[in-house]
Amino acid sequence: MSIYYRVVKRVDPRDPQGTYKYYAAGASMGRATLNDLAIQVARRSGHSVGTVAGILYDLCEAIVYFIGQGRNVDLGNFGIIQLRLRNKSGSITKNDFHLSQIEEKKLHFIPGFAITSQIDGANLTDAESLYNSLAGIPEEEAEEEMV
Repeated sequence: MSIYYRVVKRVDPRDPQGTYKYYAAGASMGRATLNDLAIQVARRSGHSVGTVAGILYDLCEAIVYFIGQGRNVDLGNFGIIQLRLRNKSGSITKNDFHLSQIEEKKLHFIPGFAITSQIDGANLTDAESLYNSLAGIPEEEAEEEMV
């Protein structure tokens, strides 16, 4: 398994007037759809793609249902899905709190052992050189662009 990264130039958010530094950032090599997952699982399990796709769609519906019931969804070694709220500001007292202070509702995934063990053992791969080779850009030109 590989984890792809790119080196990006960023300023420290605590010091916006400071100098830029270079940091590693995760790089996506595309997207796997629910249908892609169904095909992969079907190959490994011997079930039809349609059966697996139906189960995955039903799984998504079940996750939405249980989150809507105020429950965390524990997927065993895969991880836990839970709802988190982000507030614009806090209130001095409980009675001063208003729903308008909630800025964002989002799902949060906490990976379990099955994922974290794979990530911990993964190789790091420079996505920039892979992007350039896929685009047919010679290494010399790619290095000139980075300077």
